[in-house]
Amino acid sequence: MTPSSQPQKELVDQTIPSTAHPTFHRDHTQSYFSSQSASYTFRVQFTSSTKTHPVEDASIPWDEVMAPWHVIATITFPLQESFSDERRIWWEDKIALSPWVGVKEHRPLGGINRLRKRVYEETRNGRARGNRSEVHFPNSVDELPE
Repeated sequence: MTPSSQPQKELVDQTIPSTAHPTFHRDHTQSYFSSQSASYTFRVQFTSSTKTHPVEDASIPWDEVMAPWHVIATITFPLQESFSDERRIWWEDKIALSPWVGVKEHRPLGGINRLRKRVYEETRNGRARGNRSEVHFPNSVDELPE
């Protein structure tokens, strides 16, 4: 997924200053989304051979001639109040996200992703214990607090 709107592309080389306040990233994101939308291009590569395009060794780059990138979607997020207290608490304490709850054929492949799955599960379980509340997977954008 890559930023596709011009305002986003202009932010590519910016970094968070080493002296920034701990909420700098949140504050910047909140400011950005309250004044402009954002679009992302979602791209994938398909392989015809795990010998030439291995999924178990992420250090080997895939040949983009043999496995070119294909744009499969553009996702646009409209102007929004992205970090209200209610949304922040919902996001940080109540929900879980995982690419493994979708269509089986679209699940991540490879050893790094198997490890990532376990880390997601343990983090989700730790948050549930620490917050003494159930963490769940949202089913609809309608669950998002205003």
